[in-house]
Amino acid sequence: MKTVFGVRTLLTTLLVCAMVSLVSCNKDDKDTYVFVPLTQAEKTLQINQMQGEYSGYLYYNYNYVYYRYADSLKVNWSVRANDSTLTISNFPMKVFAKSQMDTDMKDALINDSLHSITSRIVLYRPWGTTGTLQSAYYNFIPKSSEDFKVDIPIQINKVEKKVSFIFSSSNMNSVYSIGGFSNNEMMFNMILNQLKVDGGRTYDANTLVVFYGKKS
Repeated sequence: MKTVFGVRTLLTTLLVCAMVSLVSCNKDDKDTYVFVPLTQAEKTLQINQMQGEYSGYLYYNYNYVYYRYADSLKVNWSVRANDSTLTISNFPMKVFAKSQMDTDMKDALINDSLHSITSRIVLYRPWGTTGTLQSAYYNFIPKSSEDFKVDIPIQINKVEKKVSFIFSSSNMNSVYSIGGFSNNEMMFNMILNQLKVDGGRTYDANTLVVFYGKKS
């Protein structure tokens, strides 16, 4: 229960920071606040603090009625400071299996193996903040940038096909592909927009999953 509570609390904080930092500002904001981006020294300090191995959970099957996740799986990831990347070593693609998919694709995802996925961390200062940040905030996919595509071979109806997993920067312009780090704890969102089968169908996913863990 402590872990779930921590996820929900941190998720709420991150979403508020995202909305504050990414939505357009009104006239009063522009008159009273001048945005100062992170310096290179601040970015270096933050990514060095984040570097390391993490173990935690991937939360999926979000219920918007009860504001909670129904399921979770153990996952591991690592952060490298030299190239500002985060690598999930055992990403379970079965979390994206949805009831509205056809049987072949749904079964393929459920029976698929674990995969390694590497994405880039883009550090930023939340809008409205000044001075030294006590926590690090980052994007996997900055708003309005290109989607993040990962090509993975998957057995569909006993035939191996290349499937493109296309992750987006936002979901309905309300939830963003963001993350946060504080006191050796990390949480981040990933939003799967579509699945594209090479030479086959395209599936709309629109699925938000949340990772939460601690540095080992």
